[in-house]
Amino acid sequence: MTRTLAITFSALTILLIIFGSYYVGLFDSNKLFVKEPPECTAPDLDVIFGRKKIASQMPDSLKKYDFDFSSLWVTNRKDFFEVREGEYEDYYTFTFEFYGKKRETDSGAWNPHVKSDNWQRIDTLLLLGYILLIITSFILSILYIKRLVIH
Repeated sequence: MTRTLAITFSALTILLIIFGSYYVGLFDSNKLFVKEPPECTAPDLDVIFGRKKIASQMPDSLKKYDFDFSSLWVTNRKDFFEVREGEYEDYYTFTFEFYGKKRETDSGAWNPHVKSDNWQRIDTLLLLGYILLIITSFILSILYIKRLVIH
């Protein structure tokens, strides 16, 4: 019984991690996982997963500039506001295409400017619940594996 539970919780943990990674676009070369920055700051969005994806699509002619890939500008914000709900800092995934460069001040670092499509909102509570489920499953699998090894 302990062996079955150890295998079950281990497999569940692995499947949850794979599904979560797929959902936020870790395996898609054109999908970013972003969040809204705190109130009224520029650029438009903070990048959580996908900085290397943006850098890999950057044209060679722009590689001479000093880029900050931690945040970006988005061309079609209208699509973003159609999926936005409420006033909370929520998370989003969307597919992108590199568009250019833009910066807030004349002396600041350049940020990527992307075209966006297929916006999907990820609720903060849902994301936290999913992370909690992964942690719980991982802890249970470790406990059952430890019990299996000791006996």
